[in-house]
Amino acid sequence: MTTPANPQPATKDLRSRPIQVEVRGQGGYTVTGTLFIDSLTAGARARRALRTFAILFGLAVVSVPIPPIHWLLVPGFLIASIVMFFVRLATPELLRGDVPCPKCHTTFPLESQPPTWPLDLTCHQCKAQLTAVPLP
Repeated sequence: MTTPANPQPATKDLRSRPIQVEVRGQGGYTVTGTLFIDSLTAGARARRALRTFAILFGLAVVSVPIPPIHWLLVPGFLIASIVMFFVRLATPELLRGDVPCPKCHTTFPLESQPPTWPLDLTCHQCKAQLTAVPLP
């Protein structure tokens, strides 16, 4: 996998560091590449958590006049807003980058997610099941 032409620059709320990974596919195909781990400050995590809370809380408010499913939607969105607030607040790092597929040799963007290894991925082009692990 190649390094993106312009990786996201470090800011006061975000520190980015590259990590080398090996992407393994079915049939023994492997390829190496670079992903980025973004470390978020406490302020950036709080803004991200509040944004998620506001969206889910807003969906709960919008769901109030929709009978009879408002009996499920409103409590569901309220509970989800509280849970997701604390999940987002507790996530100090995010993984991002472009993942190469060892089978079809295309790259696809990695959804922003916490770095938990190994990563189980699916190629967007050929639908191959992939596993990404960090290299030592």
